[in-house]
Amino acid sequence: MLAVASVDEGRELRESGVQKPILLLSALLPAEADAVVESRLTPTVWTHELARALDGAAQKRDSKLKIHFKIDSGMNRLGAHPCEAAREWEVISRLENLEIEAVYTHFARADEDDDFSAVQLARFDEFCTQIELPPTILRHAANSAGALRFPNAHFDAVRTGIALYGAHPCPELAPEVKLKPVMTWRARITALRNVARGAGVSYGSTWIAPRDSRIATLPVGYADGYLRSLSNCGQVLIGNHIAPVVGRVTMDQILVDVTEISANTSSRCPSAEKSPPPSVRSRFWRPHRGLRDAAGALHRRANN
Repeated sequence: MLAVASVDEGRELRESGVQKPILLLSALLPAEADAVVESRLTPTVWTHELARALDGAAQKRDSKLKIHFKIDSGMNRLGAHPCEAAREWEVISRLENLEIEAVYTHFARADEDDDFSAVQLARFDEFCTQIELPPTILRHAANSAGALRFPNAHFDAVRTGIALYGAHPCPELAPEVKLKPVMTWRARITALRNVARGAGVSYGSTWIAPRDSRIATLPVGYADGYLRSLSNCGQVLIGNHIAPVVGRVTMDQILVDVTEISANTSSRCPSAEKSPPPSVRSRFWRPHRGLRDAAGALHRRANN
């Protein structure tokens, strides 16, 4: 089984020839019921209102639609609250054109809080016991962190998300569980210039050079997906050296301070009057650390 976030993603897979079951993990609107049935997708359901819309859409096509019923055990995002779940299950399970294939929940703190994760599992188990879950119905609960840390939560399937991209959800397990990043984002340095102490760079001059500095220009900006919120707090790698993003991220370019790199590796950073050689490149996505570095930078910025 594959899993996607939206109906559009599921439809695109079907149009590409994918025939495997496709689970929709996000919330649906009743108006999307016909598209779900038409593309033979497996929706996540926890309310009888959505279930009835899906049941009607399936009836029109004389088909039976498989669904997954979700319990909100503590994420407080999607799913039936434990005190309402049994009632919703009873109503939904009686609809003739729907088949409940699985029941599931989602961990909120599997990467950091064993006690709360245990509480969530207990709530999930209690629900399954309360409705006397038939053994033919599947169960799943573990996200990437849960899959790595809680074997007792593997059940019939796990939903690895961030780990599929090679980003480790549990840094303390990195030595034991090797993940390989699926991408590296690289760009060439397109310009280098000397900036005098006290001079500002980029829009608004939000970064003022604290000393005579060497500033590199990279042809990447928010139009390419590099977050504008990483202004003055992002980092890139040049060779094996970290260079901070200085000034505001612009539409197509960012500036990084390479002063220390220039001092230590002058052969890799040519003078401002010369074009940088093709070997001078920067890297935005670092194995195992890229996402956490960016998140950490944004967190520090928000708390300053």
